[in-house]
Amino acid sequence: AAKNAKDEPAFSSNYIKTSINYGYNKIRFIGPVLVDNQVRARFVLNKVARNRKMNAIKRIVEVTIETKDKNTGKISDVVFVQAIGLIVYK
Repeated sequence: AAKNAKDEPAFSSNYIKTSINYGYNKIRFIGPVLVDNQVRARFVLNKVARNRKMNAIKRIVEVTIETKDKNTGKISDVVFVQAIGLIVYK
């Protein structure tokens, strides 16, 4: 538990006014997801830029969705997305 403001993470809800989904730069459907296959997503924070005017940060997150074939166990990428969002601070 955080004892003071310096110990709290920047993404703490105590500091965030709102979060805005700007949409997507790229969406690539690489392969199908078959019935009963498992899926998982990997998230990589690609870029963060400060917007002083709005007291906010813009972030670009790369998301890769993978599927695991139920019969062979083979893992393969099926979707690649670059998601853009804005976090506005209080």
